[in-house]
Amino acid sequence: MILGQDPEAGKGISESKMKRELPKTFADLRQFEGTKDRPLRGTVRGTALYKQYFDSTDPFYSMYNIGPYTLSPWKVVWPEVGHTVRAGVCGPRQFEAK
Repeated sequence: MILGQDPEAGKGISESKMKRELPKTFADLRQFEGTKDRPLRGTVRGTALYKQYFDSTDPFYSMYNIGPYTLSPWKVVWPEVGHTVRAGVCGPRQFEAK
């Protein structure tokens, strides 16, 4: 998963910074951009969230509902939503490679 996001700003890393510092990543993302005038399903511009939240000043690869908590080292996890609460907490040690 590519998360070219600035969680503090609530939008993608600027296109100029992405082109300068991560040119191959930017080129890869461009394959899925879609056209502005006729966005096709399966492209970034063709998604419902893009149409709902996108601001024309945001990079096309911006993701929404992403914040500092998304990249937090501690996560609360649960298998399903139901009538009882079954949850756990995962921390950095659970994700370390062995």
